[in-house]
Amino acid sequence: MAREAGVSKSLVSRALLSQGRISEETRQRILEVAQRLGYVKNAMAQGLVSQRTHTPGVLVRGAASPFYAHLHAALEERAAQRGYCVVAATGAGTSALDEERRALQTLLSLRVEGLVVCSGMLPAQDITPFTGHVPTVVAGRPERDPALGSVLCDEDDGVGQLVDHLLGYGHRRVAVLQVPARLSIPQHGRGIAMVHRLKEAGASIRVMELDEGLRHRRARHRRPPQQEGRR
Repeated sequence: MAREAGVSKSLVSRALLSQGRISEETRQRILEVAQRLGYVKNAMAQGLVSQRTHTPGVLVRGAASPFYAHLHAALEERAAQRGYCVVAATGAGTSALDEERRALQTLLSLRVEGLVVCSGMLPAQDITPFTGHVPTVVAGRPERDPALGSVLCDEDDGVGQLVDHLLGYGHRRVAVLQVPARLSIPQHGRGIAMVHRLKEAGASIRVMELDEGLRHRRARHRRPPQQEGRR
């Protein structure tokens, strides 16, 4: 590339890294040659020299979920604004904790500079062993472990709005589908908060414990008894 651009190797390096004093005309000539030759910077090699990869790792429970997809997109956008490139791994959105543990190990093996865990299922004890090696934050759920920081929605406000919405329509008999903590830590907490707020409001509550991921879908799509009798 240096021969093609008619400059020294050190000048090429400074132009590609945007370092040192170099004329804009020379910089543009080097960049044009690099593009023509299909040159791509070796981030791994640069990381070995500088001890910086500028690559945060993101563990996303399920990329198909609208919530996790939106969160992932926002992380990508903000990282790009700051000159970072996100590397993501996913547990495929299943109920298998082993998949998420493997995804976490994959990210750490890539020597990411920071770690964002977007999972409502992976427990804190599977994350905290790595906090001494890489800055870590949990996104989308409350986390009480002092070794972990967390960014989350205002669950109390959300639950309050839902209760007010239901009661505003005159509903007084309410079923709450309670998701176990092993399937989703934040959904489990929301269910508990929902029951508490409904009791405070004097509503009649039926709690339905869900012991598998798809049971709430069956309950939601089940036809009323009178319709089932016409089949």
